[in-house]
Amino acid sequence: MTPAEFEAALAQIGWKKADFARATDTNQTTISRWMNGHNPVPVWVPAHLNLLIDLQSMHDKHLTPPPKPDKTAA
Repeated sequence: MTPAEFEAALAQIGWKKADFARATDTNQTTISRWMNGHNPVPVWVPAHLNLLIDLQSMHDKHLTPPPKPDKTAA
């Protein structure tokens, strides 16, 4: 996973690096190093983010109420 892919995945789930750091008990400095390309993103990170993206998708599909019908459309 490239730094840009990592950043895009965080954006897709609406998280900041601080959110990911808290959720994974990872130091924010470490995450900054991944994002700046100073250290490689560990292999577990893409798997973790993919699960979060899948959960977000399922939530949006199944737990978000459907939109109300448009009363102006005839």
